[in-house]
Parts: sequence; structure tokens; C-alpha cells
Amino acid sequence: AAEKLQQEMSRPVGPTSRPAPGAAPTAQAAGEMKQAAAQLSQQNSPQAQGAQEQAKRDLAQAQKELKEALEQAKGEQQEKALAQLSAALAKALAGQQELSRQTRALDTQRPKDSTPRELQLKLAELAAAQRVLAGDVASVRPLVEADAALAVFPRVLRETAQAAVAS
Repeated sequence: AAEKLQQEMSRPVGPTSRPAPGAAPTAQAAGEMKQAAAQLSQQNSPQAQGAQEQAKRDLAQAQKELKEALEQAKGEQQEKALAQLSAALAKALAGQQELSRQTRALDTQRPKDSTPRELQLKLAELAAAQRVLAGDVASVRPLVEADAALAVFPRVLRETAQAAVAS
């Protein structure tokens, strides 16, 4: 079993063509296990115990390497999520800035006592665009909620979406 695991772990993974993390210590552990088996077959339990202890140390090292690799992969995944979130929020901010600019421009054209039909139609278009933008901000939430490290952002996004609809 240890030999099969060692063979699987020594196969290259991903585009880097490097063996899997923990492959070398697993290979060493497999060798120590074989030695222990040979020593036990010869009824030499003291030497078998030494090989077994070394195999345990090697397997612990392999486990440590795998844990470190998993933590690194999680960090890379969080960076990717943050980059996606940043891009989505930058797009939303640019959209909100443009909608605010258009709203101010329409407000300066609006007479004090009434709103002409043309301005009513433009305001309705802006309202629709504001709702779309609020939906875009709401669609970013699953990116955030997928990662516990970003737990503060759902509330911020909800408030941002509500503010976008209100403005």
C-alpha cells in the first residue's frame, strides 16, 4: 500500500511537472517499511522498530508538506477571489459614478415646478440602470460568501446595493 501511494505521489502534477508535495518523504517511508517487513520476517524486531520509527517520521514530514501545500493553494485561491471581487467592485464603482454624473446633469435641466416628459423618460432609464447596477453588486456576493476570510464583505455589499437602489 505504501509503495502504491509513493508511486502515485511521485507522478508529476499540474503544468510544473513536479512530484506532488510529500512525495520524497513518502518514498523514504515506503523504503523504511520494506526494511521493517524484511527485519520482521527475519524475526529481528529491534531493527524493525527502528525502521518503523523512521517510516513514521517520514510520513509525518510528508503530511506536513501536504498541509503547507494546501495552505498555499488556499492563499492563491483567496488572492484570485479578491482580484475578482476588486474588478467587479471597480466596475460597479465606475458605473455608479457615471449614473451619478447623469443624474446630476438631468437635475440641473429640470425646471423647479414640473418635470417635462423627456426628463421623466431619462430618469426612468437611469432608474432602470441603477437597478441593474444594484443587481450586479448583489451578484458579487457569492464570490465573497464562498470564503470565510472575506466574511465582512457581504454586509458591505448589501448596504452598497441598497444605497445604489435608493439613489
